[in-house]
Formats: sequence, structure tokens, C-alpha cells
Amino acid sequence: MNSKTILIALAVYLCVTVALAIKCHTGVDTVAAGSVECSEGQCMNSTSVESSVFGCDFSQVCELFQLFDGCISDGDKVVCCCSSGDNCNVNQGSLKNVVSNLVSV
Repeated sequence: MNSKTILIALAVYLCVTVALAIKCHTGVDTVAAGSVECSEGQCMNSTSVESSVFGCDFSQVCELFQLFDGCISDGDKVVCCCSSGDNCNVNQGSLKNVVSNLVSV
């Protein structure tokens, strides 16, 4: 592979990565930390009786459970993932319509 081919491949990768980036609301409980660019392409909410956490899906939980604009529950814990738009994980955002269709694990 010559250097020109490598540069073209890198440019294509970067274009795809940038295209998949989404802004996600971050914070814990009622303490907001603002929005951040998430190259993972998914925002996530994780809620239990102890706390609620908002942010990017760094741990790839959404990918693991194949959650795309959906939620999953386990007892009193709920994880919601979304990629429908920037800050879609604020107040369940676009997920409010799918929370009633929770999948139990």
C-alpha cells in the first residue's frame, strides 16, 4: 500500500467518523455538564434508584444490546440509547415514545 492510498483511506475514515458524531447531554442527576461531541454516534441515559447518568455511549452498551433509539430495563434500572439528533438524551428526548416498550433482560 502506498502513502497516497493510506491518506485516501484515512480521509474516508475521518469523513465517516465526523458524519456519525452526535452531541450528547452529559451530567449526573440534576447536575448538567453540558453537551459534548460523541464520535460513538449514540447518546445514553442510565437510570436507577441511586442516580441517573447522561452522556456518550463510551462503553458501547447500546451496541451490545442493539439499542438504537430504544430502552432496556433490568428491575429498577433503565438504559436508553438514542442517535436521532443532538442532545436526544435530555429528558428522554425522542425516547419518550419508546419507554413504554421496554425490553426486560
